[in-house]
Amino acid sequence: MPARLVGAVMLTAGLLANKPAAAATAGKKPEQACIELQGLKISAAQIGLPTSGAEVRSAKLVTADAADNKLGEYCLVKGVIAPVDQSAPGIEFEVTYPPSGIFKALQMGGGGYDARWSRTRA
Repeated sequence: MPARLVGAVMLTAGLLANKPAAAATAGKKPEQACIELQGLKISAAQIGLPTSGAEVRSAKLVTADAADNKLGEYCLVKGVIAPVDQSAPGIEFEVTYPPSGIFKALQMGGGGYDARWSRTRA
């Protein structure tokens, strides 16, 4: 399975399990809630798969009127999942979330051999 796909799936699971982070951003303006995801650490236990945890390295709000944006407003989250073997490179990921805070994931692919992520509206 491509590392990007694994990263996105694992991060989504970690973010959904991170109730304190969700509570902290509830009721805030979309840009502020998105930016506050930066630096978020997700424990290996929250991911539920063999890792050493994950960290959100950047999070920024992409506005509906941004160039080439056909999705409307969304939060672009990028980060890295730390592998169990500390000598191995981190698994980088990129995930988009709607500013509404309603998290839905769409996985497209064929058993992990030809996976592809698309940015879609939920």
